[in-house]
Amino acid sequence: MSILVIAEHDNASIKGATLHTVMAAAQIVMFTDAQVHLVVMGHQAEQAAQEGAHIAGVAQVIHIDGAEFAHDEAGHSAAQIRAIAPNCGHILFAATAWGRLIASRLAVQLGVTLINDIVSIESADTFQHAIHEGLETATVQSTDAIKVLTVRTTPFEAVPATGGFATVEIVAAAAPGRQPTMVGSEIAKNDRPTHTAARGEACAPAADDVPVLDGYGHLWGDLASGELGARQFDRGDPQRYRGLGLRSSSTRSRSEPVRDRARGGALDFVNPGV
Repeated sequence: MSILVIAEHDNASIKGATLHTVMAAAQIVMFTDAQVHLVVMGHQAEQAAQEGAHIAGVAQVIHIDGAEFAHDEAGHSAAQIRAIAPNCGHILFAATAWGRLIASRLAVQLGVTLINDIVSIESADTFQHAIHEGLETATVQSTDAIKVLTVRTTPFEAVPATGGFATVEIVAAAAPGRQPTMVGSEIAKNDRPTHTAARGEACAPAADDVPVLDGYGHLWGDLASGELGARQFDRGDPQRYRGLGLRSSSTRSRSEPVRDRARGGALDFVNPGV
């Protein structure tokens, strides 16, 4: 049996979130005799597959190349993973928008329960995952033969991107079947850090250190995940923003523990480049 980690990449390089997901898979290995296999699906993604072979902790790279993967269409990817799933016990995705989309489709196709936002590995079948917008964690045990998980990247350190000596196995793409056809796409770009990648640290503000509040939203990070607050982006450093905790009567019962820590203090968030 193997543990599959589904790599996120741009056909040329592996994205940082995958390195954190490999660490979660390595912790599952401690409770089993399985190996970590990295799945690289893409179009002309040979360079990404070779890069994946150097990731520490990866025993094998499964490289699946085809024009149907050129647009990261979730239906094609889920069908392909399903085709190789019978030989594995765990399938891990980073808890990004891309990972969640494919994982949810795959879990339905396999008839198993998707466990989202894993933050701790307790055993091969028991995991802690974030609930209630990240304000609490729950420990769950899965009895599914194949466990489909999305991994919140911040609790897991990234494995080294070099030092591994995995073999690369080229696997033919499965027949896509009836899937939507891509007719166009529009990608929105901004320089703000993503919620799944942000890390936070609490800091005490000075009397004159009151940020200009130029937006509202949910603060995500190690200390203020899910807390309703206001954000100020540092115009000198787009990878960093500050948040000020706010009271919210609609979320009072769930967010009180976090709001107690954030009340009266600003929170610094830094994007680690994941």
